[in-house]
Amino acid sequence: MSDVALRALERAVRTDDTPSARLSYALALGRAGRHDDAYRALRPAVHDAEVRSALARSPAWNHPLADAGHTCWLDVAPLTRAPRVMWRRETPRREDREVEARVDGMLLASPLGIVVNDDVMGSEHQDEAWPVVLDPETGATRVSMPAVRGGSENRTGPWALHTAIAGELLLGEGYWTVQACELWTGGDRGATWTPPTDVLESRVLGGGALGAEGAWTRADRYGFYPLLSANGRVLPAGTLSGGPCSLAAAAGAVYRREDDGELLALDAATGVERWRTGGPWNGPWLLADAGGVIATTHGGFALFDDAGRERWRHGDHLPRVLAPGYIVAMSPDATVTLDRTTGATRPLASAKDPDVDQASVAAARDVIYRASPRDGIAAFAREGDLLWRYEIQDVQALAVLPERVYAILFDGTVLCLGPPEAVA
Repeated sequence: MSDVALRALERAVRTDDTPSARLSYALALGRAGRHDDAYRALRPAVHDAEVRSALARSPAWNHPLADAGHTCWLDVAPLTRAPRVMWRRETPRREDREVEARVDGMLLASPLGIVVNDDVMGSEHQDEAWPVVLDPETGATRVSMPAVRGGSENRTGPWALHTAIAGELLLGEGYWTVQACELWTGGDRGATWTPPTDVLESRVLGGGALGAEGAWTRADRYGFYPLLSANGRVLPAGTLSGGPCSLAAAAGAVYRREDDGELLALDAATGVERWRTGGPWNGPWLLADAGGVIATTHGGFALFDDAGRERWRHGDHLPRVLAPGYIVAMSPDATVTLDRTTGATRPLASAKDPDVDQASVAAARDVIYRASPRDGIAAFAREGDLLWRYEIQDVQALAVLPERVYAILFDGTVLCLGPPEAVA
């Protein structure tokens, strides 16, 4: 589309600010490759159903680690200057709580809602939690769902043992059932599935990674059962043999670590093995994207391409971010970036923390956000330079959206950081 035509659509938005005008303008911007501007054009009209459908196709923090590949990275506009607090939602206090509220740190972010858990630990229902959806721009509560129970007479479970966003839907899994509701309204979509035997492990692999509707896989003592779409339809993945293990999914592949430490890649649509490699890859997690997978040991990690070829190995650090051109890894002595092609390292300035296990890392394009309970939130360029720091204590988890950083504290407080105010 020509610049003249784009300017005409922009004028239409200014003179007739309707959802349809904004949608036409945003679609044209997207075709021109101006995805950040398209998002900005759509966001003020989020109350419109068609606009919400378009926004739901934007990059989102669909899982606690961003996506089914655990990359902790999004292709969205980053915060590059010292931010301001857009809103802050304090932890609700309930009179019937015998102990201080302490959430589990679940934090998901979509243009349609910020999802956290409302714990009622200390009440008569031990360890129950259900999702609360907050408005991304104001922090106001949009949807507060009561616990959804299901299953047998002697075992019930709340909504949010595992939760993920799949486009316009919020998927939640209790002990025995999978549920789906509309993220914007909380309306029930009725997706329910009961596994045939006792579940030993459940993993969310969806949020668009394995299909437009989102998908889940579940495991019992006999192996992994077929993937389940958000509308309750079972996808043809077949049964994946083996017991519970580490899983990651990206670009039509499911990666898993076998009990003996082997790394296995399967086709997500058929369950057919693509490749496997020896280990022992006995580390705590896998990270995967369209370019390949990272497998960890207790002493480092290795990067494999999508065909199973090992590219390089690195010791001393554990990987936390997998981005198209770089990796972020941490140790108590340093947080470093590694060039994805060569493995060459660069340290992040002033990024030392002995409590690595409690540090959170997220990235938006070439900006890396790092938070820890003691050191607040800091942003770094990919090259290692410190861009800004926000002083706050007890950060438990981070999530990002375009020009936004969301944080949840150990007491359940949720914080939104955004761009500084424009100078007149």
